Amino acid sequence: GKGMLTKSDGTIFEGDFYEGYCTGKARITYVGGDIYEGEVDHESREGFGMYLKTDGTTYIGDFKNGQKNGFGKTSFADGSVYIGEYKNSIKDGKGAYLFAEGDIYIGDFVSDKRTGKGIYLWAKSEEYLSEFDSLFDAEITDEEMELFKSIDKDSVYAFVDEGLSTSISRDGNHFFAILMDNDVKYM
Repeated sequence: GKGMLTKSDGTIFEGDFYEGYCTGKARITYVGGDIYEGEVDHESREGFGMYLKTDGTTYIGDFKNGQKNGFGKTSFADGSVYIGEYKNSIKDGKGAYLFAEGDIYIGDFVSDKRTGKGIYLWAKSEEYLSEFDSLFDAEITDEEMELFKSIDKDSVYAFVDEGLSTSISRDGNHFFAILMDNDVKYM
């Protein structure tokens, strides 16, 4: 049934309970003021949810074993946004990062760092494509380069891996969609 439980450390669980554990849909308020709303299993963040930090950072996406795992979107307090894959609460896999000043990176992340194939777009420059040959070991084909150059600068399209087609529309500081493995993820 529904209920509320305050743990000895001050964490408050409100929502569905089963066999004495908060399981199902819940709201968790942590001692420092952070809030989680979403799916839980035995009082652990599990499934889809939203985590709001007191510093203004918000994460919406998948959780497993209490951590960000799978696909999600993080809006940081400084105005930056990351949309992509997480493993154990760090950026790891395919993703896109919109920096607060308007620059965009689309590509691979490993252990929270831009690594592998990627495209970097500068907001205040006519330079829209970077091959991270020495830094990130990326290769952009001539066909991808021509396709990229032919597209309106208000839209950014990148093909950075066989398994990933990324399409991001840019309107100011807003992302509208990212297409990963032929499945559209709207954020």
